[in-house]
Amino acid sequence: MLVFGGGDEGGGPAYLKSFLKNLDKKRFEVVYVSLGRDSLSKELEGHVSSVEILEGWRGSLFLSALGVYRALKMYNPDVIHTHGLRANLAGRLAGRAKGVPVVTTVHSAISRDYANALKQFWAPRIDNLTLSLTDRFIVVSEAIKEDLVNRGMPPENISIVYNGVDIPGERPPSSDGRTRIGLYAEQFVVGTVARLEPNKGIKYLIRAAKELKPKLANVKVVVIGAGRDRQELERESERLGLTDIIDFLGFREDARSLMTSFDVFTLPSLMEGFALVVIEAMAAGIPVVASKVGGVPEIIQDGRNGLLVEPGDPRSLAEAIFKLQESPDLRSMIVAEAYKDFNDRFTTERFVTETENVLEETAMAVRKGIAVP
Repeated sequence: MLVFGGGDEGGGPAYLKSFLKNLDKKRFEVVYVSLGRDSLSKELEGHVSSVEILEGWRGSLFLSALGVYRALKMYNPDVIHTHGLRANLAGRLAGRAKGVPVVTTVHSAISRDYANALKQFWAPRIDNLTLSLTDRFIVVSEAIKEDLVNRGMPPENISIVYNGVDIPGERPPSSDGRTRIGLYAEQFVVGTVARLEPNKGIKYLIRAAKELKPKLANVKVVVIGAGRDRQELERESERLGLTDIIDFLGFREDARSLMTSFDVFTLPSLMEGFALVVIEAMAAGIPVVASKVGGVPEIIQDGRNGLLVEPGDPRSLAEAIFKLQESPDLRSMIVAEAYKDFNDRFTTERFVTETENVLEETAMAVRKGIAVP
């Protein structure tokens, strides 16, 4: 039984969609339980055996846990797999009450998930109350494993499984994406795909654009994504006189295919769990400049398969982008090394298989009365 907190924002829905659509249906039968309405539920038809929407049980943690417990009694699964704070809490409580083992996938360090200071304070403390009810953790980076160990979890109960993306087919020409968003062949396009929230550091990309504008007459910065900071970021762009070189495209369903129109992909985040979008850029053959935060250095080795910069430093970000623009040979080398790493380490097939193994091992171990793992 997979339990998700609901909602359509962030990388969670994309992760779950990829995982559930590629799961080995001969080994696993999945009941998908969502604690709120989400578009993912409809997309999973044919990929899971049942979908349960517990929207009416969302009013409190107790009601959410009761709703999950009710689903456990109905379907009697071998293991619960939880994603998201509310799902983690409800799934752990219900799993312990019903005697079903719980595997939690942790996508980010919870203390860094919230811009609100009050949530930053309370979320880890609430999560800590049920951490010990988890039989096994899957984390998407070494950095997140370290965070869990620092919170008292035994390292032997934590498995690192890097996220993966599908191996792309034939890459469409960059002109396809550029035509769709009004770009020209002669422009040097620096792009990002991110939620427009403070921890994504988009304001530093805007300030880097100010540094780039005098050096690169043909530079264009494309920001794909929605979020509460959009108006503030647009005002910052206007204040710095950059509206002619920065385009905010909002949320796009075709974001991944539009990335082929970029000459450089940049992720100026102040914090990241893993940054799946960096893997998507690598798979698409786009050189990456990213902040040295969270799990990003586990993906990017500076100067070999991408460039890393210090977070919150627009000048270093601009210098790294300019360095790539000045050296087509460096761009080609980075693209080749990044694509090799993607094939070796970050495919959907690998991440799904490794996740399946953790789920099966946990269920079997608990069934046989063996300590996990």
